[in-house]
Amino acid sequence: MNQKLLWIVTGVVAVAMLIGAIMVARQRAVPVDVPVQQVVEPAPETKIPVKPVEPAASVTPQQPSPEPEPSKPAVYDEVRVDITKIAGTLKMSSPDIPATDAGSVPRYPLELTCYRKNSAPAVNWSGAPAGTKSYVLVLERRAPDEKATWSWIMFNIPASTTNMPGKISPETITTAQGLFGANPYGHNAYTGPCEPKGVFPYVLRLFALDTDIALQTGATLPQLLPAINGHVIDAAEIRVEHYLKR
Repeated sequence: MNQKLLWIVTGVVAVAMLIGAIMVARQRAVPVDVPVQQVVEPAPETKIPVKPVEPAASVTPQQPSPEPEPSKPAVYDEVRVDITKIAGTLKMSSPDIPATDAGSVPRYPLELTCYRKNSAPAVNWSGAPAGTKSYVLVLERRAPDEKATWSWIMFNIPASTTNMPGKISPETITTAQGLFGANPYGHNAYTGPCEPKGVFPYVLRLFALDTDIALQTGATLPQLLPAINGHVIDAAEIRVEHYLKR
């Protein structure tokens, strides 16, 4: 190939390459439509109210009713009393103890205390229940914060008796009227209140028994209680207060 032809071929190739480059550049300059992806926001959540499910009620098996407890004896201080045996008809009074308004407690007369004559009060009663065999009559001392004591004890009082005369003593009583028990002071007799300054509750008590007591004069409270317990079929009382006005 001669020199002239070589230059022609080279020129054609160069022109072709130039044209191709221009076309490529134009294609790159044309914007390409790229679809834009639309962002779709989620719809707001719709809350559906849900009704709470209540738990099913537990089924508790029905328990059998407990058997009623047997009646327990009531206790009047040391004396045990079966309330199912109490008649509730026995009443007592004393002409030596002044009457008071309902709800108030009378003062124990000084004549019946160690500060005066120390004499036993007269006591009357009525309403003995059927089955009464004997009575027990006591003056119970109830000092605050101390165990109750009986400062006057009479037992085996016949069922036919309806009173105890005042000022009774071992010298004036007969065994047909009853027997004296020994009080905490060692006396087979009445010993009235002899307290210092202050207010002290006392109680006159009368117990109707369905038995006689197989004890002798001078029986002590610890000896009498076992013979009394379980045999009281009725009881009555008079509450009083012993105090000095100083």
